[in-house]
Amino acid sequence: MLQEAEKPPVTELPPEEARKRRLLAVYGATGVSTVAVFASFHPIDQGMLAWVALVPLFVVALREGWKTAALMCYAATFLYHLLGLSWIALADEAAAIGWFITCFLEGFYTLAIVLAVRFMRAHARLPVAVLLPPLWVVGEHHRGAHLLFLKFPWLLLGQTQHARTTLIQIADVTSVYGLSFLVILVNALAIDAVLLYLERQDEGRDLDGADLKKLGKLALYPLILIVLANVYGLVRASQVAASTIDGPKLLAVQCNFRQQAKDSPNSREELCDKHIQLTQIALAGVKDEKNLPDAIIWSETVWLWPINTRFPDYIDYDEWVVERLNHNVPPNSRGPGDSCREYDKKLYELSRAYKADLIVGTLDWDPLEKFWKMGEVKLHNSIVQIGKKEHGIGFKARYDKINLVPATEGIPGKGTSCGNWFFELVKKFVPPGFEALDAGEKPVIMELPGEKHWKVSCDICFEVSFPELIREGVLQGADVLVCPSNDAWFWYHTTSDLASAEIPLALDHACFRAIETRRPVVRVVNRGITCFIDPLGNVTDRVEGPVERHGERTTSDLNVSGSILGTLKTTKLETFYVLRGDVFAWLTWVASAALLGLSFARRRARGRQEGTPGPKST
Repeated sequence: MLQEAEKPPVTELPPEEARKRRLLAVYGATGVSTVAVFASFHPIDQGMLAWVALVPLFVVALREGWKTAALMCYAATFLYHLLGLSWIALADEAAAIGWFITCFLEGFYTLAIVLAVRFMRAHARLPVAVLLPPLWVVGEHHRGAHLLFLKFPWLLLGQTQHARTTLIQIADVTSVYGLSFLVILVNALAIDAVLLYLERQDEGRDLDGADLKKLGKLALYPLILIVLANVYGLVRASQVAASTIDGPKLLAVQCNFRQQAKDSPNSREELCDKHIQLTQIALAGVKDEKNLPDAIIWSETVWLWPINTRFPDYIDYDEWVVERLNHNVPPNSRGPGDSCREYDKKLYELSRAYKADLIVGTLDWDPLEKFWKMGEVKLHNSIVQIGKKEHGIGFKARYDKINLVPATEGIPGKGTSCGNWFFELVKKFVPPGFEALDAGEKPVIMELPGEKHWKVSCDICFEVSFPELIREGVLQGADVLVCPSNDAWFWYHTTSDLASAEIPLALDHACFRAIETRRPVVRVVNRGITCFIDPLGNVTDRVEGPVERHGERTTSDLNVSGSILGTLKTTKLETFYVLRGDVFAWLTWVASAALLGLSFARRRARGRQEGTPGPKST
């Protein structure tokens, strides 16, 4: 009978050669995972890479010492955020500092996760596929929803799967965190397989039948979950499609203003006139009043004149404007109130002419505070609704942005006795001209005219990233989600007018919000992309126009002006996510705590066993 040939013994490499190979593995794994994760997101957008992107990093990190593992994981996370969030630095000097600080902070999450996995794996003796997914989701949930004023839910791994339209339907149960869990689960299974193979190689043998059986059982775990997620997506998509109804008719207007021009104090008349002109062009061919929109929506901070939102019942609005804005202006000279009066009249007349509400982005402040009290004025990034009231056209509702962009918009401690020092410290790093805004208090529902009284909930720009905020508007009865934004900040200032990765990344966020709530989303964005998104997360219409690229004429949704007019499809569905919120994410916190407790318990038990003296030898 032939005997199985013995495997030759493993020969040890010379110390210098072993050191070179070790360094190559450490640097190579860090670099490969950095590039793979970055490439999973826009602008490269190869989302399939995300399913294996972390395998090299964690395989090497879990075989190295804890210090090397911590440095590897911190470096990789810092670097792929540095690349993936580089568009932040385009906004201004303060944003460039914020970009670096954000990337600096993000690295600590993966550092903590790898150390936790090492500890649990050593003491609980559980596979990486059990340990890593809940820990990863805990990290994403904490930095995305609970990191005080620095919370920043961008570059979550689940967002890389935006193109897999069936799979991502589970977001109406788990939000994007369920997708991150699946992506990390597949990574973790591959990590377990490679680690087991390398351990057997170190022992001088191949994988045996027991090893393959163990890996097969582990593979069933992600396979079953992914199949169930896709089956749910197919069934749920069919249910949503069957539940859609015709919603409000809306006109979304996209202007094409560079940020430098928008910042100029001399351009606000041009900015206002351009939006009025685009609106008139869009509705010029509408002859039947039944085909007029229920609302006209403009983008973020496009109306740079004060609107009377504090005294909606003030009878003589012209008098109000002149009294507040022309304070201390010499007689017979033109003051700011004159221009304000002229342009606000245009705004109100536009609503009257088309029998539609106007939903307009503006900077809201109380002129009474600024010109009479001469104190620190409260300034809000706001959305204002203007439309028909009992006594004519007037102000109807205002929403103030709640989740402010850290540093450039929101700095905590302003005006407080114990935190003003922090506000003043951070404000020193913000370039002149940037105002520290005051945050809003709660979502506001805007009711549209018409028989069905459709309800709109607004979020502004950065806020589209926060599912827990958007669901609050739906809980209050919103039929449509409106997200005005000014993405002109995030363009490379070159002759080619090249948009950064922020533009498609923000669009992906909006698509996830539509799925989570099963409500249509209207994105209205200066410079683009302005679009309608249906309750399945599909872009159904967008502003497009002619552009010239490389000497050829083509169409684009970026760097163009235009509008879209259409009836949105909405639903009355109440999703699990809207009703229960981040239950899935909180369950990963519970699972992680349980696994950590189990690891400590087994560590103590093993310590007692090793410390108990055995029987004396005879």
